[in-house]
Amino acid sequence: MRDALLNFGAIAPATKATRAVSANKINFGGVHKPGNVENAKACFRLGDDIASGDTVQMEVLGCSTENGTYGVCSCSAVISSGKEGDIIEVPLPIDAPAYLEAGVMPNSSGTFTAIDVTAWIEFR
Repeated sequence: MRDALLNFGAIAPATKATRAVSANKINFGGVHKPGNVENAKACFRLGDDIASGDTVQMEVLGCSTENGTYGVCSCSAVISSGKEGDIIEVPLPIDAPAYLEAGVMPNSSGTFTAIDVTAWIEFR
């Protein structure tokens, strides 16, 4: 069972070279940074197969303030052959900022075929 406070929620990448971000931000509030906990990972579950010619890169974005400018603090390799149900794990950096959101950067050799992704944080 996932903790609702560690759930980024749905991400819907639909346009190549345009980052899609999660609806939810996770606030660690400076009490504990996620990377200070061993094996903290952002998990991204594919809701659809990645179409031929398309790629995605899963990203963890961070900022020191909730409504500031988020930058990439950790990312996956570029994924070109993911299937529905695959889970891609991205380790969280030790120096992650207080606020995190999840993102997906889609790309394609043609027109990107929209997919659904769900993201959350796990400690294991």
